[in-house]
Amino acid sequence: MRDKRKILKLLIIDILIGSVAFGLFYLYSPDWKYFFDYFYVTAAILFAFGWMVFIANEGVFDLFIYGVQQFFKGIVGKRMNVSYPEYIQDRQIIDRMTYIMLWVTSLLFVLTGLIIQLAI
Repeated sequence: MRDKRKILKLLIIDILIGSVAFGLFYLYSPDWKYFFDYFYVTAAILFAFGWMVFIANEGVFDLFIYGVQQFFKGIVGKRMNVSYPEYIQDRQIIDRMTYIMLWVTSLLFVLTGLIIQLAI
C-alpha cells in the first residue's frame, strides 16, 4: 500500500512540475505556431531530467564530483575526510521510482500532445 501511495505522490509531483514548465513556456513563448509543441518540449525536459537523475544514480558523475571537491578543498588548504572508495560507498542512492515516474510523466505529456495534434 505504501508503494502505491509513493508512486501516486511522485506522479502528482511530476505532473505539477510539468504543468509549471508548460505554463511558463505558454506564458513566455506565445508566438509558437502550434499549441501541442508546448507539450512536446515539456515532455523532452522531463525525460532529460529523468535521464540525468538516472545516470547520476548509476555513479557516472561520482569521480568528477569527488575530484572537484578535492580540488577546491586543496585550494583552501583542507583535505578530504574520506577516500574515493569510501565516498562511493557512502553516497545516497536515489529510489528508481523517481526517474521512472519522470519518464512516465514525460510519456503522458507526449501522448497528450499527440492527441491534441491529431484532433486539430
